[in-house]
Amino acid sequence: MHGLGFDGKRDILYIATHTGMFELRPDAEKALGKADFHVLRAQGKSVYGYDSRSERLLVSTDAGRSWTTLVPPEALIDLAIDPKNPRHLLASGGAVLYESLDGGRSWNAIASGIAGHLAWPTSGRVFLADLAGSFLTAPRASGPWRARGALVSPAAALLAVDEQTLFAALHDGTIVRSGNGGATWKVRATP
Repeated sequence: MHGLGFDGKRDILYIATHTGMFELRPDAEKALGKADFHVLRAQGKSVYGYDSRSERLLVSTDAGRSWTTLVPPEALIDLAIDPKNPRHLLASGGAVLYESLDGGRSWNAIASGIAGHLAWPTSGRVFLADLAGSFLTAPRASGPWRARGALVSPAAALLAVDEQTLFAALHDGTIVRSGNGGATWKVRATP
């Protein structure tokens, strides 16, 4: 499994795997296609998935029933969706952050020298766990990005419940939690 997306209004959990995307609905499980999604994000009926096998960005505006193939700015580490506008995206490449205002059809580089896993829980704050284990935050997608704290080691995934409560999965399987917006982290579970 590579990623999760959740549509709370319709109670659907999207699961990204090496063999395709699946959705778990209250009434059934459904396979939605073959792709190696290393990134999967959903907000309302908008679903964005990065297929690492073909290096393409797949976009659905009808909750995964149909898909459009777009070209990402480069191979993606992660993607985040503006909580107020599902067409406003932030993407992390190898060492550049990109922004799209049109649902991934075009991209602009907005920051260089930083990359990692993203979380965008509210319109007021964006988070990034970089590839070295540092934790950064910005008041908006375009920055300015500031160091907020550090993880024990680099993250494999990042989840922000709100601007204060964050979880990170580390590469060794450890789950850490922050209750103060990423300033400090505590181990929540170990493998």
